[in-house]
Amino acid sequence: MSSEQSPAPGRGVPGPGLPRRELSVRRAPKFTPFLAAGAVLGVVAAAVVALAGPENAEFTRGSIFGFFAVLFGTAGLLAGGIVALVLDRLSVRRAELILAEETGPAEETGTAEETSTAAQTGTDGPGPAEGSAGQADPDGPDAPGTAHR
Repeated sequence: MSSEQSPAPGRGVPGPGLPRRELSVRRAPKFTPFLAAGAVLGVVAAAVVALAGPENAEFTRGSIFGFFAVLFGTAGLLAGGIVALVLDRLSVRRAELILAEETGPAEETGTAEETSTAAQTGTDGPGPAEGSAGQADPDGPDAPGTAHR
């Protein structure tokens, strides 16, 4: 038996000759919510303008709303994109540099489900959780209607 400790299950083994990299970590915004919010705000503004404006004998309120919805919706979409780009540029400035070390191949000790079950129950693998307030399992081997071999 050697004095070396084995790595934690599911983790790779760090190698002596494996490369290290400097990586940039940042919180970047997702563009889709900003674009959608801008477009929705544009359509809401179009509804306000169409309904609050004076009556027009030539166009109905619906056609006026449709025109302004396309116009203001597009403008809102562009404004949302600009806001997302500005926030993205700010996140680049606040990025942190980390040193990442590559690891060797991971050991296969079990599935992720078995590992999380073992971590939650304090056991070494899948199985019923012990200490369930002394209650018997209703589907266990002594449940009524089960056949024993």
